[in-house]
Amino acid sequence: MLNKSLHLDTSGFFSSLAQRGAEALDMLMMHTHTAATEKTLPLLGISEAARLIGISTVYLRKLETNGEVLPPAKDEAGRRAYTMEHINKIRGALGRLPQNSSRQGLVIAFANLKGGSAKTTTSAHFAQYAVRQGYRVLLIDMDPQASMTSLFGYNPQLHIAAEETCAPALTQDSDNIRQSIRKTYWNRLDLIPSNLNLVGAEMALLNMDENSTRLRNAIDSVAADYDIIVVDAPPALGLLSINVLCAADYIVTPIIPTMVDISSSIQFFHILESLDNLRLARISLLITRFNGGSEHVRAASMLRSIYGDTILTNQMIESAELLKSGNDMVSVYEITEVRGSRETYRRAISAFDSVNQEILIHAKSLWDSDAVTTARDNKQPKIKGAV
Repeated sequence: MLNKSLHLDTSGFFSSLAQRGAEALDMLMMHTHTAATEKTLPLLGISEAARLIGISTVYLRKLETNGEVLPPAKDEAGRRAYTMEHINKIRGALGRLPQNSSRQGLVIAFANLKGGSAKTTTSAHFAQYAVRQGYRVLLIDMDPQASMTSLFGYNPQLHIAAEETCAPALTQDSDNIRQSIRKTYWNRLDLIPSNLNLVGAEMALLNMDENSTRLRNAIDSVAADYDIIVVDAPPALGLLSINVLCAADYIVTPIIPTMVDISSSIQFFHILESLDNLRLARISLLITRFNGGSEHVRAASMLRSIYGDTILTNQMIESAELLKSGNDMVSVYEITEVRGSRETYRRAISAFDSVNQEILIHAKSLWDSDAVTTARDNKQPKIKGAV
């Protein structure tokens, strides 16, 4: 029998911990509030601006000189300094903004029921990459742990109220999703934040009808306003995750190349098979946190042999620059000063660009086909990339 003296005396224990946490949050409030309201993006030089627009620097200078587009402000060194908003205005003037599809925005869910797979990191970077290409993006944080919300500069428990999450749209009227959408410091990127109140919403869903498609209905009410809706799913099986999976046109599953994660992926596929309300048109597996070691190489090779074209060609590398940016609560696209070597930074950017470009190519192929329309009409579509 367990020694009774080992039993934890919880009398006042948890309330004491909660009080200490509240005091610490109060101390952090001003700092986190400043981060949320004053967070900005690095200004881009003319070479990067021209690359994003898809023209040469010579042509961009010519357009500015001729007054066909407005020149940007200059930095302290007198160099051209472009914002994403300015770049999109130039795209608009040149007719180079992505063509809006007549269909509703494509829903791309980043989902894995195992934690630690870099799901939030990959979904945030894809959303930001798509915005850098000129797309209108809505990013929805469906994880009660709210790491995505924190990445955008908010303290979830201090700055986000229950009605500012997806909770009202899930448990009340789907149109309530509009009141939860907020602008971010990224031009053309909106966010629906999260916090622990989503746990309560998940419990409430247990007693509701059609409780697996409420997020889908909410997203459909605003989908026409966006080209892409990116959803960060919670790393656990529950009604929140099921709602994300049932809302998705395209699922991207980050997976670390280890035997444990391969085993977890099998269970994930069994769960997808059991869901009746999917409208999925494509699924891809993305190898993440790849370190180049022999064990990762072997496991990655096994994944490719097992799942074939379902595995994305590109993979997200484990990067020192990524670890540093994570500690600073920024993405690699938001880094203003490279703290390591310039080569390490370039490798990180290149890896994310390659991964995100591949995902976007698959998304565009769905726009150009009838796969999404067929799936949304519940006509038993053939899932591209299926295993």
